[in-house]
Parts: sequence; structure tokens; C-alpha cells
Amino acid sequence: MLSVVPAFTLIGGTTRPGLLSQPLHGRFGIALGLDFYDAASLAMIIDCAHYQDGRRQGDHMVSLQEAAAWCDLGGFVWLGLFEPGPEELAEVRETFGLHELAVEDALTYHLRPKLETYERNDRLVVLRTARYNDAAEEVEFGSISVFLAPTFVITVRQGMTDIGTGTYP
Repeated sequence: MLSVVPAFTLIGGTTRPGLLSQPLHGRFGIALGLDFYDAASLAMIIDCAHYQDGRRQGDHMVSLQEAAAWCDLGGFVWLGLFEPGPEELAEVRETFGLHELAVEDALTYHLRPKLETYERNDRLVVLRTARYNDAAEEVEFGSISVFLAPTFVITVRQGMTDIGTGTYP
């Protein structure tokens, strides 16, 4: 499951898988367990934010569902992903209505940059990146796929994409 959860406090919770404390279960009728995410899943979403009039709204990441809802209310959403798997990109495709072939292209390592236009005039731009590794004395390659639409920009980084800025997106 792909989501960004803002910081919160769960009173009466437990770190034991599949269990919630009796006060939560008895008082609120909550009968579910908490999911645990590995570091790779948490690191996949670099940022997800809503922009209005050229300015970022809020200082926290928003969930995919919240981001998609903002697309209908003006401004645009910028979602930055780093090496997502097929399941994560499928969820992004479903949430934002991306074309299936565009998502397939974003998962495929391309030898050449390309620009494709899909339904609704959405575009996919695939760019190659290169970085010289001084220690190994070799060039490392990667790619950035950019989904462009009037209400969102989704960037998918694969491999070596560091441009030395230290920030993203």
C-alpha cells in the first residue's frame, strides 16, 4: 500500500503486530492491526505536495488520495518517486488516471530519451541522467520519467539521478 501518513500520536497503541490495546478495542471497537512498512517503501516517496499560484501549500507531504483530490481544486500536485515497484506505480496510475502504457514506459529502462502524448493530452517525458563516479572512474546512468498534465507533475527516478542539489523535487 502506498501512502504518506502525517505524524500522529496513537494513545493506547502497541508495537506488537496484529494487536491493539484493550482500551482502543473496547472503547472504539477498533478490531484491526497496524501495518509495518520497511525502509524501502518509506523511501520511495520523495515528496508529494500541492502548489497554488506558484507556492507550495503547507509544509508536509500529503497522501496520494489527498493529492488527487487537490488536482480538481486548482493549482497542481507534484509527486516525486524514487525507484517505485510495479505495485506502487499501479496505485499511482489508478489514483491519477495515468495511461497504462505510460506507466509501463516509466518502469522500463530506455536507451534513448523520449516524449509521448497520451489521452487527455497527458505527456510522458523520459530523460537519461549521467553522473561521473570519481572513485570508480566510470559514468553511472539512470533515468527520470516525468508525467505531465495540467493538474499534476509526477517524477519517477530510476538509478543514478543525483544532480548535486541535495533537494528534490
